Amino acid sequence: RNEYPAALVDRMKEIGLSGINVPQESGGTELPASLYAEIFEELARGWMSVAGVLGTHLVICDIIKHHGTPEQKQRILPTLASAAKRVASCSIARDASASRTTRTTWRTLIGPQR
Repeated sequence: RNEYPAALVDRMKEIGLSGINVPQESGGTELPASLYAEIFEELARGWMSVAGVLGTHLVICDIIKHHGTPEQKQRILPTLASAAKRVASCSIARDASASRTTRTTWRTLIGPQR
């Protein structure tokens, strides 16, 4: 399909999928990894783009959960868990001459839900 799955993304928001890896104290459900994987398997089986929309969002939730400052966790995770704002894309850049990433600079733009 050559379309954005807006109705399905709205439904995922309604049923709380935007916070499945976010701690409960931040408004998520923090499901076990096995259930998280089953959800993605089913989404991808039906429409891979839907899994991609949610996957990008949850990767950033996971990065903030594990590597964010306490202030970032408190400020950003509840917003992402509720899908009041959603991450649309992310990237990691490194010096092309480096054999591995030694320093990563993140700039995350989190906009209003579509």
